[in-house]
Amino acid sequence: MSHSIWKDFFFFSKGERSGIVILCCLIGLMFAVNFCLPVQTKEEKQIVQKKTEIKKASTTTTIDTFQSVKKDTTTNITNIKRELPIKKERKKSSYVSYNYDTVRVELNSADTTELKRLKGIGSVLSARIVKYRKKLGGFTSVEQIRNVYGLSDETYHEILPHIWIK
Repeated sequence: MSHSIWKDFFFFSKGERSGIVILCCLIGLMFAVNFCLPVQTKEEKQIVQKKTEIKKASTTTTIDTFQSVKKDTTTNITNIKRELPIKKERKKSSYVSYNYDTVRVELNSADTTELKRLKGIGSVLSARIVKYRKKLGGFTSVEQIRNVYGLSDETYHEILPHIWIK
């Protein structure tokens, strides 16, 4: 009787057996990978820590910083210089302010940049207007722009005096 209890307890189906084998293989693989990976020594950890401190501290290189690194660790200063980020000049903004009261746009010939000059029309909405215009084959009346997805009634009434059709 006790023999059948153990047999029932340790009996696994074919799928369960293959799952156990795969699980054991994965556990063994984890140990193998962990054993093969290099272990950082204290000196290497200090070098990495100093490099990150230098990167955070400044984007420009100074002699004092490198001398302190040289005293504390045995790193090669030229390697640290190569890894420091170089301070780049920021590009000036290409944003152009418009006087929305004087802007007039012809709907059938305007591209997205011209449409963005209208108050309340951004990149996404101007692209949708151009796409809808292509689908229609061109606007026949100004009111057709109301059918563009995402164009609110408020924006429509605001741009209405500034749009026209040939």
